[in-house]
Amino acid sequence: MRKLTFLLFCVVLSDLICQYKSPILTCITRKTAGGASNEIEWKDPNETCGAFQKFEIYSATNKNGPFTLLTTINLITTTTYNHTGINSSNTYYYYMTSTYNCAGSSNFSDTLSDTLMPYPPLLAISIENNFPVYKWKPVLDQKKIWAYVLINFGSSFVDTVIGREKTEYIDSSFQASSGIYTGHMVGSLSACGEKGLSPPIFRHRPVFLSLASNPCEDEVELSWTKYQGWGPNDEVKAYEIFVTKNNGLEELVGTNDSSSRTFRYKDFLFGDTLCIRIKAYHPTDMSIHSFSNQLCFVSSKSQVPTLLQALSASYIDSYKTKVRWYCSPDAIPKSFDLLVIDPRSSGVIRTLEKVNYVKEGIGYYSFLDSFGESKKPVAYRVRYEDLCNNKSEGGQVITNFTTVNQIGLYKNEIKWPKSYFHDTILYSKLKYELYFSTSGGGFTKIAEPTIADARFEHNVEDYYQTEGKFCYKLIVSYKFDTMKPINDSLLAMASPAQCIDMRTVLWMPNAFKINGVTPVFKPKMYFFNSNVFSMKIFNRWGRQIFETNDPGQGWNGTMDNGQLASEDSYVYLVSYSGNDGVKVEKTGTFTLIK
Repeated sequence: MRKLTFLLFCVVLSDLICQYKSPILTCITRKTAGGASNEIEWKDPNETCGAFQKFEIYSATNKNGPFTLLTTINLITTTTYNHTGINSSNTYYYYMTSTYNCAGSSNFSDTLSDTLMPYPPLLAISIENNFPVYKWKPVLDQKKIWAYVLINFGSSFVDTVIGREKTEYIDSSFQASSGIYTGHMVGSLSACGEKGLSPPIFRHRPVFLSLASNPCEDEVELSWTKYQGWGPNDEVKAYEIFVTKNNGLEELVGTNDSSSRTFRYKDFLFGDTLCIRIKAYHPTDMSIHSFSNQLCFVSSKSQVPTLLQALSASYIDSYKTKVRWYCSPDAIPKSFDLLVIDPRSSGVIRTLEKVNYVKEGIGYYSFLDSFGESKKPVAYRVRYEDLCNNKSEGGQVITNFTTVNQIGLYKNEIKWPKSYFHDTILYSKLKYELYFSTSGGGFTKIAEPTIADARFEHNVEDYYQTEGKFCYKLIVSYKFDTMKPINDSLLAMASPAQCIDMRTVLWMPNAFKINGVTPVFKPKMYFFNSNVFSMKIFNRWGRQIFETNDPGQGWNGTMDNGQLASEDSYVYLVSYSGNDGVKVEKTGTFTLIK
């Protein structure tokens, strides 16, 4: 039916010549092995007007002819032909026709040559949306171009852009903000994989913009690299500076000739958001240009902080204190000093200059004072200096320093500061937590005193059998009431561990009964931690009848001659060295009951 329609069409248009499809000529590849030859490749046009009869290949050594019949192909499945015996110094041109058993004649295929694949003229590499964009002039008259390719310096393919009329490629593998970009070569590729062998001389490198913001002056200083790739000396006609302010329209703010690649920009207010880029122009064709990377930032100027406040001075151990403070982000610090202050006299004890601080977040800083004061309370005050030598001092914080005193045989009093900041600073204490340890071991929370308290009494009678070394530390939690943005931050300070050695307590019985509930006479030693101990027992006439250096050993009523002592009154003499190192002697009488 399709054949009949085609014949009727040709009859109706008798004054025209009907044409059917030619073979699709795809590649002409020069071969050098075994003598110069050209390999010709094509595709079946899938013409259905009639039965296939033949393909014909014509050749010439001039683009405009004359062309002569080179060969005839009688099998429709054949798709290649090798043209041998050619002169390697000539350029050969080819086209093809087809013959089918139907009215009309064949169209001519595209004319292809055995010339090398060309390199398209690379116009520029520009930075668009932070990625390099290649722009070239397509080679439309070279029909065997199937695609354009990016080739790196090692001649391997980087990527492929299919289509002879394509003019652009985006290298999404490179973010231009990361540094200077050196472009690849752009070549062409035939459908058979043939590529050019002679790369262009010049490689393109777009402008890279950098800036130095001077926080002490009302300006930013721009500098950029030269555009490379336009000619042997990297010629540039001019550079234009474009600025977008606060997401508004992009404006041209300056033009430099090719010899100047710096610019000072002042037309902004601090706090403005600026986006800046440079436009380079081709030396002879102003329609060709390239943009640099775009730098976006919020303009700022160094100034005295609106809020500078010490937040906490928390003991890590007895000698290390972690100091934290807040400095409002509107200030750009060059350095911080910490002044260690006597909170009573307000005198400076020492100055920690240009501390190696840690920036914990926006506005938050800290420093570990490895030689913190552990014998008395101190205050820390922050001193600030910026790049423009502006200085200021912030509010100070007093350490959470506790004292421990023994106020009874079995009772200790722990005291802590009533205030940690000046009265002019509004803050709320939220919670106290008091921790206790025996012999400096692990701490256990024993109380949560009320916020109004500044002391706590701790009864340690249950620990009388220990050595009597007790340690305490206090953690206070608090927050600022009015200082934004830190008024919502919960803060805490730990005191250093304060330890006390309890005074040794000696209790002596006034009687004992042999074989009774208390069958021996011996002292009870509370909070005793010493090897210096002696107990002697005398009868009423002053003769010593017993002696021991072990506080756990008592007298069972047996005299030194092995006989049981008579029921009577006796005298003891106990001497020992207490936990405080003071030697104690105690004497008294007791009764032996049988």
